[in-house]
Formats: sequence, C-alpha cells, structure tokens
Amino acid sequence: MPYETHLDMEIRKLRPAELYELGSILSISDSWKKLMSIVPKQGNVSKFSSDHISKIEQTARRDIRNAAQIFLDEWSTMGRKRPTLKFLLELLIKAELFRAADYVACDILKQERPKRPDYGPAASIDISDAAINQLDKQMLPQNTFANSIIIGSTSIINRICPSEKPANVQAAQSYKYEELPSEELPVFLNNCK
Repeated sequence: MPYETHLDMEIRKLRPAELYELGSILSISDSWKKLMSIVPKQGNVSKFSSDHISKIEQTARRDIRNAAQIFLDEWSTMGRKRPTLKFLLELLIKAELFRAADYVACDILKQERPKRPDYGPAASIDISDAAINQLDKQMLPQNTFANSIIIGSTSIINRICPSEKPANVQAAQSYKYEELPSEELPVFLNNCK
C-alpha cells in the first residue's frame, strides 16, 4: 500500500522517521514547549499547562527520551478528533517555528515553504551572491582603510615598530577616517624584531 501524505492526515500516522525528525527539530531550544503552549482546547483556551510541560520534562529525563517526541506521541493520540498535519502546520506558523513548519510543508507534504513575515527575526533573508555583493558595496565604500596610503611623516610607525629599515613613505592620498565596528577593524601581526 503506497504511503501518501495530505493535509487531513493525522499526525499519529506519520512514519517513525518523520516523527523522529520533527521531534529533533522541535527539541532545538526547547521549541516544543512553545508549540505545546499554544495548542488550543475548545473555546480558544490552552489545552496544556505548565504542569503538563513539567511532566513531559520529568518523563524525558527519567526514560532518557526526547521530550518533543513524548509530546508529539501524546498529543497525536488525544481525543476523538486527533490533530492533523494541517492543524500542526498552522500552529507551527503561528508559533513562528519556521524550521519545523518548513519540514512539515516541504519534506512531508511536498508543498511550498510557508510564507514568513516581512520583518523581524522570522523574516526570510536573501543570501544570494548578488545580495551579498550589494551589501559589501554598501558597507565597504571605496575609500576605506584598505585603499588608503599613508601621507606625511612615518616617524610614529618607526617608534611603534622599530626595525633595521625605518619606514620612509610619502604618498598623495590621505586617510578617510570612519568609525567601524570591531569586527571590521584590520588585524596587524607583530612582525617587529
């Protein structure tokens, strides 16, 4: 019998490997707690309390099991109307657990990624080469330290790093001073004798 997933499929009918992967994703930063806290009961009241979360954590420690797996196993078999993949996906998006939502939508249901907000930590980030090159041009203007040449006396350099051959450089271009965050500061190696 072929295995096909669809939005109305109950979570409990997922393959063990799919449930394991989903549990692993929800274990990151204890994301399963965020999901568990927004599962609604009738009347838009939370189905689970902090006591339920504590019981799952205790069971996970005692049985040396993944707490997210325990939550998914318990929740997926509760009640007459058990949770479906559609309901799970809606809750994951509402909780902004997009890594888990992507897994359910793309890998299990073979759909497109869920839409993300335009702003904030959950917003999509363009990491294409074109976007990175454009950011480089914006953040590193042409007249920065790397493209500047020393003008005037080099006696300060000679005092900082005395060597057998003192620096004696003159140039036509001057520095352009800008405030830079510490990550962008150049690193000088100590080549002094």
